Amino acid sequence: MKLYYFNVAAKGEAIRLLLTHSQTEFEDIRLSGDSWQEFKADKTKCKFGQLPVLELDGEYHSQSVSILRYLGALNGYYPEDAKLRFRIDELSDLLATDFFTPLIKNIVFTKDAEEKYVHPSRSICVTSHLTRSDFLLPNFKSFPEI
Repeated sequence: MKLYYFNVAAKGEAIRLLLTHSQTEFEDIRLSGDSWQEFKADKTKCKFGQLPVLELDGEYHSQSVSILRYLGALNGYYPEDAKLRFRIDELSDLLATDFFTPLIKNIVFTKDAEEKYVHPSRSICVTSHLTRSDFLLPNFKSFPEI
């Protein structure tokens, strides 16, 4: 198993954390500059032109939350019950869409250091859900919580 991502703690970091926490062996391939451009040009490996990409048995898979769901299912961080999976998906989509994507865009793509922030409404929304004890699943460690 190989994980291709940049040498930053962003969307690929959650995958690295899950693989490490589950004690899954993987090769952590960190791309930059020419290696990223070469990888991106190969549409059999990087079909959407973005990272992270997970290589499994010679097949290449992308989209960070999809990768997390798959690895979560393999390693016991994603329950069998559809209703419980739905609750986990709510949390993972909230984190990916409302918090991490704007954060990464602001940090990575904003040139002015003073503009690098997450809009307070995004942070408040995520924080309010994460501090509610009824939101997370009791007695079950899910992949968004790692």
